[in-house]
Amino acid sequence: MATATQLLTFDQWSELGWDTIKTTELVDGEVVPVAYTRAIHEWVKAKGTDIFAGFLRGTGIGAVYPEVIFKLDERLGRRPDVSIFVPDRLPPAEGPFVGAAEIVFEVVSSETTEEADRRIRDYFAYGAKYVVMAYPESRSFWVYDSAARAHRLESSETLTFPDPLPGFSARVGDFFPPRAS
Repeated sequence: MATATQLLTFDQWSELGWDTIKTTELVDGEVVPVAYTRAIHEWVKAKGTDIFAGFLRGTGIGAVYPEVIFKLDERLGRRPDVSIFVPDRLPPAEGPFVGAAEIVFEVVSSETTEEADRRIRDYFAYGAKYVVMAYPESRSFWVYDSAARAHRLESSETLTFPDPLPGFSARVGDFFPPRAS
């Protein structure tokens, strides 16, 4: 006899406690485990946080949040690797982050193509302006400006966001660890 999975709301999921929500996301009301990440994933995430925070520090044009949980709707909670918010979309001091950040930075290491595609669509459906998918194995980015349009940047190329981060410029290769000699 099969049993039905109980679908949860975002609030019910968030009440499960940090030990549960730090290792899961809520997708269509189902609690979905987030895959264990390798060291390279964490390295790229940390470097991305440093690069964006270094640029934004003192500019007043935004803020960087690593690993925050977004309430996208009543049955959808996502936790991107790095989120960049502009001032008019900064999250409140209390309560959940509602909607997606202006720029979402994800390191792709264990997701299937279908899972990555769903994440991209979710972020744009709830307000993202850009989604950057970082691929450590190829040392490249796919930069989306809509759920259906992206361009690839190689390690030697430069990532920019004239709007909403005027003046931001970073070489893609700087997000990845140095190559072993």
